[in-house]
Amino acid sequence: MASTTSHLIAKFDKVEMKLESIRIAEADHPVRPEDDLLEEELHARCVLRCAEKEISLLEKRIHRHEHPRLFHYFVCGRGSKVVRMRDELRTAALEKERRSADVSSVGAAVLEQRRKQSELSERATRRKQLESESLSLFNSVVDAQPPTAALEQCTTHRQQCITEMVPEQLLLCVLSGHVEGMARGLHLFERALEFYQEALLLRKQVQIVNLNTCAEPDQRSVHTERRLNVQARMGKVTDAAGMVAMQAYRDVGMLLSSFPQEAKTRYPQLCGSLGAIAYPEAMMNDELFELPGTTADDTPRFGCDVRDNLNVISQCVTITVQHVITLEAVRTAVSSTVDQWTRKISDLDAKIASERNNMFAAVRVSTLAAREP
Repeated sequence: MASTTSHLIAKFDKVEMKLESIRIAEADHPVRPEDDLLEEELHARCVLRCAEKEISLLEKRIHRHEHPRLFHYFVCGRGSKVVRMRDELRTAALEKERRSADVSSVGAAVLEQRRKQSELSERATRRKQLESESLSLFNSVVDAQPPTAALEQCTTHRQQCITEMVPEQLLLCVLSGHVEGMARGLHLFERALEFYQEALLLRKQVQIVNLNTCAEPDQRSVHTERRLNVQARMGKVTDAAGMVAMQAYRDVGMLLSSFPQEAKTRYPQLCGSLGAIAYPEAMMNDELFELPGTTADDTPRFGCDVRDNLNVISQCVTITVQHVITLEAVRTAVSSTVDQWTRKISDLDAKIASERNNMFAAVRVSTLAAREP
C-alpha cells in the first residue's frame, strides 16, 4: 500500500513538472492573432497592385511619347516629358520593390504565425492530457486514504443539498411552463378582445346603414346590400373572436387545474389569488363557455351579444394579467431557492476540494519522510 502510494506521488510530481514547463511556455510566448497579420498582408498586396498599375501607366505614356502617332507629333516638349516620366518610372520601380518586399515579409510572418498556432494547439492538447493524468493520480492517492471526518461531513451535506435541490428544479421547470402557458392564454384573450371591439364597430355601421335606409327609401336596395355585407363581416369577426376566446378559456382552465399542489402548500400567500377571482361567463355562438368555478346563472342565456362579450373578455384579460404576475412571483421565489441551494453546493465543493488537497499534502509529507534514511 505504502509503495503504491509512493509510486503514484512520484508519478504525480513528474506530471506536474511537465505541466509547469508547458504553462511557462504558454505564458512567455503569447501568439499574435492571425487576423491582424492577414489584414496586413491584404493591405500590402493592395499597395503592391497600385504600384504595379502606376508602372504600367507610366510605361504606356513613355511609349506613346517616344513613338508618337497623328497629333502626338504636335505635343510640345515631348523629350523633356519623356525624361521626367522615366525618372518617375525609376521611382515607381523602387516603390514596387519595397512593396514586394513588404508582401514577402508579411507572408513569411503569416506562415510563422500559423506554425506557432499549430505548436500552441499541440501544446494545449498536451496540457489537457497531462492535467487529466494529474487529476487521475491525485484522486487515486486521496481515494486510497481513509476519509477524514470533515470530508465525510461535507460530502454527506452536499448529497443532502442535492436531494433537496432536485425537487426545486423540477418545480421550477413546471412553473416556467405555467408562466409561458398563462402568457399565451393572455395573448389569446387580448386577440379575442380586439375581435369583439372590431365587431362592435361593425355593428355600429349596421345601425348607421339602417338609419340611412329609413332616411333614403329610394336607395333601399343599395343600403340593404351594404347592410348584408357589413353583417357578414361582423359574423366572421364574431366567429373568430368566439374561437379564440374558447381556446383561451380551455388553455387557462387547464393550467389552473394542473397547478402543482406543492407550490400552493409552500407558498400559500402567493398562490392564494390563483382561482380566487372567478372568470366571468361568455356567450359564443349560442354556447356557454366558462372555466371551472366561474360565475354563471342557473339559466344560461342564449344569443351572442357583442357588447356583453366585450366586457366579459375585458375582465378575463384583467384576471389573466394578475395570474401571470402571480405565477412569475412564485417562479421567482422557487428560482431564488434553487440559487441558494446552488451556492451551498458550490461552497461545499470548495470545502471538499480544500480537504482533499490537505489529505494529499499530508500523504506526500508522510511518504517523503518515509523515504529519508
